[in-house]
Amino acid sequence: MITPVARHQFGFSEVTGVKRCGIKGTEAAALLQQLGAAVPANPNSVVSLTAPYQGRCLRLGFNEFLLEQQDGTDLIDAVCAALAANNGRHCLAQRCDTSLLLQGPQLYPALREICAYDFESPRARADETVMTLMAGISVTFIRESHGASQGLRLWCDPTLGQYLRECLSAMGAQSPANSSLSVTDH
Repeated sequence: MITPVARHQFGFSEVTGVKRCGIKGTEAAALLQQLGAAVPANPNSVVSLTAPYQGRCLRLGFNEFLLEQQDGTDLIDAVCAALAANNGRHCLAQRCDTSLLLQGPQLYPALREICAYDFESPRARADETVMTLMAGISVTFIRESHGASQGLRLWCDPTLGQYLRECLSAMGAQSPANSSLSVTDH
């Protein structure tokens, strides 16, 4: 007998309106700090960027960072200019990931069915960056809030984004008719 998939109350939206890039190298953290950007102290964690930049900085391991900036700030331009003059000590990694925001009252129970990480674990930290598998796809997650609503942001390879959206929809996730979200709150 085949048991039908449980339907869950959660939804997802495409995240648009942000520029992103990656930077790698043993001196990447120092370069970002020199530019005035906040840098997470620990691997696999995230910080929100404050003036002069708006966005976030994810530390993926020890020497790799994912930067996202809001429209109207110039962090990525500053990083690119600094990298052009760095004599090969750092490497810019283009990031064209699919990015989704997942939210809803049944989000965590739904993720237990298709995700290798337990977001309700007592060991889970609010500032952590999680690299795991979801529906067989490598994804990166962070916790994110928009006003009173809590959720998760995820990034995955853009060639697998449609498959991931189909998996989420098959589980009962709702995607609004206008499924893009311009992220302005972290």
